[in-house]
This record gives sequence, C-alpha cells and structure tokens, in this order.
Amino acid sequence: MKWESIILASILSCLFLAGWMHSISTRFRPPDATEQTSLDGRHGTPTLPFDPGNSLLQEARASMAGGNLDAARETLYRLLDRHPKSAGVVEAERLIGQMNWEQLLSPSPSPGKTLHTVRRGDSLASIAKQYNTNIELIQAINNIEGTLIRIGQDLYVCTLQFSVVAAPDDGRIRIMADNRLFKSYPAGFARIDFSRFASSDEPPLLDGRSLNPTLREAGRTLSKDDPANYLGAAQLTLNQRGLSIHGSRPTDPVANFTGPGRIRMHNEDILELYLILPLKTPVFFVLDTPQAR
Repeated sequence: MKWESIILASILSCLFLAGWMHSISTRFRPPDATEQTSLDGRHGTPTLPFDPGNSLLQEARASMAGGNLDAARETLYRLLDRHPKSAGVVEAERLIGQMNWEQLLSPSPSPGKTLHTVRRGDSLASIAKQYNTNIELIQAINNIEGTLIRIGQDLYVCTLQFSVVAAPDDGRIRIMADNRLFKSYPAGFARIDFSRFASSDEPPLLDGRSLNPTLREAGRTLSKDDPANYLGAAQLTLNQRGLSIHGSRPTDPVANFTGPGRIRMHNEDILELYLILPLKTPVFFVLDTPQAR
C-alpha cells in the first residue's frame, strides 16, 4: 500500500510538471507566421501595414537634417509620383511646400529665379510685367519697402510659371510651378457642380486680386470690417461669374463651406496665393482624384 501511494504521487507530480511546462512553452513560444501579420511579438502590438512611402519619407528627412534640401525635395517628389496612396503623402506635400516657399523668398540664387539689374526707365511694375509676376513678390524676395529702386540695383525676380489645381473631392488647392507641386493648401469648396469647369477645354483664369475685399452680394455692400463680410483677408476672382478664391473670418471653418460659387481658405494661405499668383493664372478643377500632381 505504501509503494502504491508513492507511485500514485509520482504520477501526479509528473502530470503537473508536464502541464506546467506546456503552459510555459505556450506562453513564451514565438508567434507563428499567421500571428506575426497581426501582432508584434509577445506584447500584442498591432503591426502597421507595410507602406513603401515611409522609407522615402525617412530618407528625405535625413537629407534635410544633413542640409541637402535638393536631394530631400527630389525624394519627396519620388514619393508622390510612385506612391500616391501612401500615408506619407500629406507630410511629403507639407515638406515640399515648406522648402519651396523658403527658397522662393530667399534673396539668393535658386531655380525659378533670375537676377535682374535695374536699368534706366525700370520700375517695379514694368519688371513685374516683364517676368509675369507680382510687384509684391519682388518686394518680398528682395526685402524692399515701397516702390523706390535705383539704376544698377540687382533684384531677384521669380520666373516660375504658376497654375492652380483645385480638387473639391480632396479638399485641397495645389499650386503648381512649372508643372510640379509647389505647395498644397486645405480649402473648402462651395456645394456646386464643378464638373463644368473640369470638363472645359479652357480653364478659368484669375482676373482680379484684392486685399481686404468688399463683399457685394444680394444688393448689399459690406466693407472689410463688417462682421457679415466672409471674404477674409484677400480674394482672387476668376473669369467665371461669381467664382472666386478667398479668405475667411476667424470663426469660419474652412471645410463644409456652402458659400455661392466660392472657394474658402485660411487667411494666411490666401495671402500667400495673393503674393505669388499673377493675373491670368489658370485654375484647373480636378474631380475624383485624391492627389493632383
């Protein structure tokens, strides 16, 4: 009887030990191939889907950190061209816009600018007309206050050919320079049928630009200081009746805009467009396209 008890106790101990070892091995075994697609190791952290744009975004950031902005810019353009559905597209567009804007406004040589030496008879207006740019942009690039210039003075002048790509479905205004993305902005589009502009052989053109615009609507004339004037800091009108791009009041959301025939932007953004876009800049409307580059 004594030996039977000892044998039974040994069997029970072995069974307990086997169960404990199985529990330990199960708990700490590496996940199989199926689990690895949804879990990161034993911590159960979800694994993000592979995004080929992320490596290019990291490469561009490394180039920026090293001061090689040209390489960074080209890497970001490559991301936009090859991986338009990447989650990194928004950040790529932001970085491209940041670099392009800083480069444009720097009083130094760079692609898209030329050096003009002031001659007798020149004025800022005549120089702007010669290069199809705005007086305000020449002033901003060269840190000029007022309109006085002198013979022999060197001025950097923008030679980029701008166009606007308006994407109502994407909620973006993209400024193109020589057919490449220059900068991207959020925008709110009135709930009207933009397809008639998208299908037109002749795109609308900018035909007016004004700061602190007066609103004339429904028989009313509202000054820039009137709280009911929703045009904001600036307005760019198009050669299509009632169609314009404008700023906003501080309390107005940019998205979900319902104004008649208009496109709303943040004030700081419309002021940038006012600065760089000359009259007769074409505005292309693109529908059902997440990114237009």
